[in-house]
Amino acid sequence: VQRCVDALAGRDVDLAIIPAGTSNLLASALRVPDSPKDAVRVALDGATRVLDTGTVNGEHFAVVAGAGMDALLVRDAGSGLKDKIGRAAYVYTGVKHAGFDAFDVDVEVDGERVFRGKSTSVLIGNVPGGVGGLEVFDSSDPDDGVLEVGVVTAEGPLQMVRAVARTVLGRAEDSPFLRTSSGHDVVLQFGRPVPYEVDGGDRKPTRLLE
Repeated sequence: VQRCVDALAGRDVDLAIIPAGTSNLLASALRVPDSPKDAVRVALDGATRVLDTGTVNGEHFAVVAGAGMDALLVRDAGSGLKDKIGRAAYVYTGVKHAGFDAFDVDVEVDGERVFRGKSTSVLIGNVPGGVGGLEVFDSSDPDDGVLEVGVVTAEGPLQMVRAVARTVLGRAEDSPFLRTSSGHDVVLQFGRPVPYEVDGGDRKPTRLLE
């Protein structure tokens, strides 16, 4: 879906989605039915809507782009594990990388610095759902004209568990380990090369996302 979004962004072409993945985050955000038959019916007869997209290092995305630990979860879960155990793959890989070392990051949103310090993951979202189906940005909407930015400051297994528990049981944005902002232009500068992901596809480490 991300590849199609990247190819069609900015063009006067309709995009239809037939959910077939593990989380189906964009389809869920747009309330596309899980049933292929019903999804095709929506594709042929449903109403169209304009969808926001973000651009990170030259690639368009419609759900979320992220750097740090979430990129490692995407990479490891996508190496065949997700096909075997579904969403539990994210839990398994999350435990595996609970000791991921925080990195220095400078975050600018619309030209203003909103964070500078240590982080284990930085997320740029267009819909509420993120890696593993967790709703990170409760107030996000795929056509509200802005992107949500979340900086995860949790370090070590205990803080990671607390951050995930807050996301599952309450509002992620209320977590003391998540700094949030929103805007149109986001620039992330890292103190070391950090792996990143675009709509669930892992990419090579970089020191800059813009």
